[in-house]
Amino acid sequence: RGESEDAVQYSAVKLFLVSARRARPDFELTADNVVHVVRICHLVEGMPLGILLAAAWVGMLTPAEIADEIGRSLDFLETDLRGVPARQRSLRAAFDHSYHLLSEQERGVFQRLSVFRGGFTQDAAQQVAGGSLRELKALTDKSLLGRDPAGRYSIHEVLRGYAAEKLDQVPQEKIGTRDRHCSTYVRFLQQREEELKGAGQGEALDEIAAEIDNVRAAWRWAIAQPRVAEIRQAAESLFRYYLIRTQVQEGEEAFAQAVAALESPACQAGGWGAEREIALGLALVFQGYLGYFIYSSERARALVRRGLEVLRPLGARKELALAKWTAAYFDALESPAERARLARESLAIYEELGDRSGVARCYLDLGLGRPEGGYQREYLEKSLALSSEIGDRWCMAFALFSLGEN
Repeated sequence: RGESEDAVQYSAVKLFLVSARRARPDFELTADNVVHVVRICHLVEGMPLGILLAAAWVGMLTPAEIADEIGRSLDFLETDLRGVPARQRSLRAAFDHSYHLLSEQERGVFQRLSVFRGGFTQDAAQQVAGGSLRELKALTDKSLLGRDPAGRYSIHEVLRGYAAEKLDQVPQEKIGTRDRHCSTYVRFLQQREEELKGAGQGEALDEIAAEIDNVRAAWRWAIAQPRVAEIRQAAESLFRYYLIRTQVQEGEEAFAQAVAALESPACQAGGWGAEREIALGLALVFQGYLGYFIYSSERARALVRRGLEVLRPLGARKELALAKWTAAYFDALESPAERARLARESLAIYEELGDRSGVARCYLDLGLGRPEGGYQREYLEKSLALSSEIGDRWCMAFALFSLGEN
């Protein structure tokens, strides 16, 4: 069957087709317009009133043009037909009607919930929007929120845009809500930092993936302000997520944006001192590491080395160890001796800190270099034994792969 025949099996597309034929009886789904009809249905997320209002425009506009107009403004979806109740004349009118039925407290919570992306938990709603279980239930009962069987809440994208407009009208409230959202998801990442290095790695990765839209929004806000402490606190977990899940393109861009923000004149004049330098050093190192998979090794190595130089004088032992481990990976491309030196320096710090995951990864770095006194395989075996013991599956996989090649 053709794509248009497949699409019409969906109730939203079927409703659009039936409604469109009222405005234009000869309207048909074709290979050219079906993708735009589907896009319209996605833009209004299957909302029947939205589909009906959009379909009424097919007598004047193509589905592609209708979709573009919806993307530009919620106010596009309205009708001038006589006899239509006021609250059904446009999506905005329908939303206004529902909105005015809310209590003042429910309106405030609804507005603040607009900062979430990709859904949210009850705890997050409480921390960010001040939404109690009672208020969440009220908003769900009024069909302004959805709730899945696992208890995760969602807000219809068109409704989210409407709520965001309301929040935009109170700038200080918006800033405070975005700040709380950022802090909540930075904490969320921090709480998974150790799990990403050990037996809880798989679960932590899945948890971050489930919240990745909120994590992205929090990271963008931290960069835009900038919130230097939050950039530093979130950086390592975010790096490990992007690295292990091999989302290197997005990860490189995220850290490149952080570097640009941290190097901006406004940030440099913000009085952040060593905090900014540590965040900048980490962002440079992580951008370079992930960038190695995208562009030239020379550019990647330059970024990592620069990050290392920023961190060296600051006394941030944990961050310096991570930077040296990362630099060791790149220096092996030209100098095995330099790689071994950096890996041993990193190893010493990790041993001092009692970070067994860091130790296992340094053994891996030493094992991947050229043999020095015949210890290459011995280091790989040490890395495998230790990473197996702590449950660091990423490190285990690399150690096993390397042992298999030797």
